[in-house]
Amino acid sequence: MTRQSMSRQLSLWRQLFSHQVYNRGLHLFGGLLNRSTSMPYLKRIWLGICCLVLLAMTILTCRPPADEVSKKARLQVVLMGNQPPKTVYFWEDSLHRQLSFELYYYDQNQAFTAPPAPPQFLVNGQVIAGNTFTFPEPGQYTISARVKNRVSEDQLVLTVSRAADYLRQVLLKAPVLLLNADSISQLPLSYELIPKQGKSLDPADYPAPQLVADDQPQPTAAYFATRQVGPHRLYSSFLGVPSNGILVTARPAISYPLIRLPVIMHVPRAMANQVDPAALLAEVNQIYRRALLSSTPNQADAYIEFYPAPQDPAGQPLAVAGLHPLSVTNPDSATQAQRIVGNLLHQWCPRQYLNVVIGIDWYRRYPAEYSYATIPTLLPKGSPPPSCADLTMADWSKTELPAVYISPLGLPKVGSNLAHELGHFLGLGHTFSPTCTGIGQFADVPLHLEAYADANGLKYNCQRAAFVSDYVMDYYITPRRSFTQDQVGMMRTVLERGSYVPTSLATSRQSSKRDARWIPATGTIID
Repeated sequence: MTRQSMSRQLSLWRQLFSHQVYNRGLHLFGGLLNRSTSMPYLKRIWLGICCLVLLAMTILTCRPPADEVSKKARLQVVLMGNQPPKTVYFWEDSLHRQLSFELYYYDQNQAFTAPPAPPQFLVNGQVIAGNTFTFPEPGQYTISARVKNRVSEDQLVLTVSRAADYLRQVLLKAPVLLLNADSISQLPLSYELIPKQGKSLDPADYPAPQLVADDQPQPTAAYFATRQVGPHRLYSSFLGVPSNGILVTARPAISYPLIRLPVIMHVPRAMANQVDPAALLAEVNQIYRRALLSSTPNQADAYIEFYPAPQDPAGQPLAVAGLHPLSVTNPDSATQAQRIVGNLLHQWCPRQYLNVVIGIDWYRRYPAEYSYATIPTLLPKGSPPPSCADLTMADWSKTELPAVYISPLGLPKVGSNLAHELGHFLGLGHTFSPTCTGIGQFADVPLHLEAYADANGLKYNCQRAAFVSDYVMDYYITPRRSFTQDQVGMMRTVLERGSYVPTSLATSRQSSKRDARWIPATGTIID
């Protein structure tokens, strides 16, 4: 017995024994006696008692019919999986042609509970079997539900149309329009579905489009790969709706003469046992020589290697190759730190050593965990680089110090940081841009803002094309693995014309102080 029926019976009991019901019962009983004078007296009394008993039994057993649900209950039909109702579905799309429904049932106290009987679902007023329906054709469909005598308060009205009638545009996007022509590089592609209402749909909710390259269907729409050098025209088709076309160019790999740069790491003596130059540079070389598998479609070998300098400026072998322990620690002021590093550069000529300073922060403009490096000036073609004699006379207090600084707080991942700062030292900026209004530094690097990757590990260029970043010169990524062809081209240019790069490919000659035409640095890039 339900709480509602019990309450109704108790109410009827009270009415039965109320003064009004009592009087009515006596009146009925008296009428029977008066109108049945021909009936023996005892039989009339017995008949009256039977009528009263029947009346009481009727009242006691009065309750809702078996198929009745309280009007205080509330029924709400929803799409399966707790999804909000969607107004439009593509008919050709098998994923969205079939929908499942649920019924939310609330009792008279508005509490969510199981319905008292299995619900029935109705589509356009017709009961369907179960809770799943496959739309047979385009049109408008109204879905409701009922439990016994109660019909759901809400209805789902779905307009089912063909994709061609609903979509305004299918956009094909690529983060860049260049890729390597080889067997491993993959240019990621993304799609945007724009209906006539204007709000973009999530492509993940729909089947993958069909990608076509040079009029040939491709096995996947997620990326484009080719070994054929040259331009390739791509477009896609989604349920018969064509996308825009894009022109991408596949390029051959470029090789360069191998350059090896000697590195010296100046480290306060207390930290010296935490630094292994050979191991760190081996990690850096893997990145610069394209030894690590990358998702970058334009990853390139820089043909640059770094090695621990074996000797000091006097020609004496170092106790640990590439390591110069310092008797000083980080001083209190930037001026003192700059003087210490300036003296090091006068002794360890930037034309003979690539100087990396750990823990002596001469810039003092950024948080303690930041590292930085100086971007060199490019000499005019044919101009001689400065000699070590020129550099010995340089007043470093008036210019940027040509060195790399590594924060000691970054020592646990110093290999990644060092690869990044060496990229700055060889002329590279960050891959991201402060705004989307300009042109990217390199055509083979997606123009994107400084940003973290999303939950799927994706970043987005300024046209919202998705890509996975493992660029050495990007932020907020782990690990850093790749340089692109254009980035390598910049580093090679700096190696040829840089003002203070060791073993420069530029014509080497000793210059006098009178004809030295060079500026040691153009600025400092922070990490």
